[in-house]
Amino acid sequence: MAGMLALCQLSLPARTLSVKTIEDGGTGPYKAVMTVEEALPGFAVYRPADMKAAVKAEGRPLPIVLFGNGGCATSSRGSYSFLEEIASHGYVVAAIEREQTGQGGGSMFDPEVVARQKADGMSLVEVLDWLEKESARAGSDFYQMVDPNCVSPAGYSCGGLQALALGTSGDERFKCLTILSSGITNPGDGLAGFLLKEDLAKLKVPLAYFIGGESDIAYLNGLDDYRRISHVPVVFANYDAGHGETFGKPHGGTFAQMATAWLDYQLKGKEENGRIFRYCEPGDAFGGWRIESKNFNYASRVFTLDLDGNEAPLINAGDQVTYNAAGGVQGISGTTDPAIKVFLPAPEYNSGAAVIILSGGGLMFHSWGNDVESMASWLNRRGVAVIGLKYHLGGMRRPQGGAPAGRPAAPAKPLVLPDITGFDQLTNANCNPDQSGAANPTLEAAAEDALRTIRLVRAHAEEWGIDPQKVGYLGYSAGGGVAISATLKADAAAMPNFLASCYGPSLENVTVPENAPKLFIAVRAQHNNVASGMLALFLAWKKAGVNAEMYIYDDGNGPFGPDDGGTTSGAWRENLFRWMQSNGIATGRKVSMSPFARRPGQR
Repeated sequence: MAGMLALCQLSLPARTLSVKTIEDGGTGPYKAVMTVEEALPGFAVYRPADMKAAVKAEGRPLPIVLFGNGGCATSSRGSYSFLEEIASHGYVVAAIEREQTGQGGGSMFDPEVVARQKADGMSLVEVLDWLEKESARAGSDFYQMVDPNCVSPAGYSCGGLQALALGTSGDERFKCLTILSSGITNPGDGLAGFLLKEDLAKLKVPLAYFIGGESDIAYLNGLDDYRRISHVPVVFANYDAGHGETFGKPHGGTFAQMATAWLDYQLKGKEENGRIFRYCEPGDAFGGWRIESKNFNYASRVFTLDLDGNEAPLINAGDQVTYNAAGGVQGISGTTDPAIKVFLPAPEYNSGAAVIILSGGGLMFHSWGNDVESMASWLNRRGVAVIGLKYHLGGMRRPQGGAPAGRPAAPAKPLVLPDITGFDQLTNANCNPDQSGAANPTLEAAAEDALRTIRLVRAHAEEWGIDPQKVGYLGYSAGGGVAISATLKADAAAMPNFLASCYGPSLENVTVPENAPKLFIAVRAQHNNVASGMLALFLAWKKAGVNAEMYIYDDGNGPFGPDDGGTTSGAWRENLFRWMQSNGIATGRKVSMSPFARRPGQR
């Protein structure tokens, strides 16, 4: 009966029962009020007092924000000023607003309470559904005043979990999430029934975490969320205000201003705010904020070519492809037709440097999403062009017809590296288990692809805004072996200016070229024979008197991702970029490193 009553009430036309100004209506261009609508029992609506004037000035219907209260409370009292301030900038904000009843109480970690809190947050969709109907009903106060397809779930603390839960629902009306001093707890930390870390993979839209510094009890949970999210744009912004943030200050303080800037960027398309969130430049207006972001598209231009420089698709009929949660290419196998994907940075940030990325995968597949797409975004933000190379593969599958004309066939069996623990057991830094010196046809074909790519990049250097003397390789795992092989075979025209390899040892005997490039190495100490092979390569370069730098991280075995939490190897990208800067490769715009300290044992 109660559910039927609520349904009937939500079907009523709009009639405002009360109007209240919280402070002075906010600092935005449209003085805002808090209203209670007859058809929305248990909710408050914050909006410009004169919505028609706001819509006329904005030139469009107003975006909507669905707000989860701190503590998953049933009143937005603690956020009155904050919500009024956002509304004064041209938004309609809805929050739960009802007195606590007998159904409340109990521990916030009790499963029944957690389930009720989550359901409360999901009930905000009822408000959105109602606003959508009213926006289309002539005669309604909200007629053509709101845009129900331009919405951000938002929330503070436990309410931030409500917003994240809304974000995992797949509702296509949601365009971004705004999370304030919140983050999904790890198992055993309480509120584990609300959301799981695995639920982050369900997110489909950009999101921002606004955290009150390391003293904020949500700091570690929010930071852990940020590190886990690899498929949608995400911001992690800190201001040392603690868990109470600045809600208690006039007009919601700097958190209200920063949240409004994020909403303006995502819901109103104010691209100038991209400097704050994409390029992490808060500027004087947001002094004291420290911002980190990832997974945004930082490229000014993206295109794909074959190795003759002709326009061509990245994926062809012979490729087998897997996709990530956002629909992007994650893995590629079966490659017989090589191609490149070029990511050029914004001209105003361009340093002239270019990195040719060769992904890992044991010469059997390309770990494209992790190695190319993710790193392209990271380097483009820092003014570095990226060329992802889809080189020849072998082993797992080859389309009918075998290898392309003029290319050697791939080996019948994939390369399997044994566990060799001492570099003294390697021949000339060669990690290939076959020490006979016999040629590996797949490696040779892939290395030739890399040589063709570097020549192609230099041929188009002026057109692409690249300095031909700042072009080099970054290889992961087997891709590192390909990059090394190409370097060992290069003539003067195809010699890279720098060579970086992440856990990618040489797969053939090494004789350091006379004009060898600067070398950067990153590897984990327990990575079986790979670490020893990398050390042998480093020693060969140093013995030849060539610039070389090596990071051996004693924090595990095997590959490491873009950011492995609190592990030391999580800093490898920043170490690489500093090395590029110190060697005059990535010069130009100064880019700050991650401002977030890692604590021992932090995930």
